[in-house]
Amino acid sequence: MKSADYRNAPMEKMSWNVFIGVVLGQIVSSYTLGIVGVALDRVPSSMTLSSTWLGLLGAGSLIELFGSLLVGRLADRYGRRKFFMADMLALTLLSVLQLFTTNLAALLVIRIALGMAIAVEYTVGTALLMEWVPAKRYFRYQTYLLAYWAIGYFAAYLVGTFTTGFCDRTWQVILASSAIVSTLAGLQRSTRVTTLVGL
Repeated sequence: MKSADYRNAPMEKMSWNVFIGVVLGQIVSSYTLGIVGVALDRVPSSMTLSSTWLGLLGAGSLIELFGSLLVGRLADRYGRRKFFMADMLALTLLSVLQLFTTNLAALLVIRIALGMAIAVEYTVGTALLMEWVPAKRYFRYQTYLLAYWAIGYFAAYLVGTFTTGFCDRTWQVILASSAIVSTLAGLQRSTRVTTLVGL
């Protein structure tokens, strides 16, 4: 059954699962963006972190958000659903990589790559929401995403503030904690969304 069949139908199981998948993507995105500010405050004094590097690392994930236009074109060409499913795996792997480097240049590359993955969430997630949620409910549910985005950002602040006990690596653990959130979102998509949207 094609997605067009659902445009004027009530919210059903398929629509709810797609919506939840998009919501979790928003939470992961805001968490990944928000966690860097808290983590960089915990960098040990033994590391030389200039104001320039602080700015670059803090904004690294935002830089590639400007790649949303490119991501949108690629998704239209190769399939939005494939991008939607693969994105959480990319976010998880990139988040974990932050545990294994203290090289600032390498960390910046990782943060920029995370920004590209987040761009997938913003472009592909919104497109899928429009495709699978009934037309009369779309704008209401699109508005809800803003609230869930705020939840992810606030959760990042809480986790970053209360994570302790890893000595000089605490800041890396805080950064990598986004892997937990993206793994949970990826599991939801792999078990609830794949079969429903015919991926």
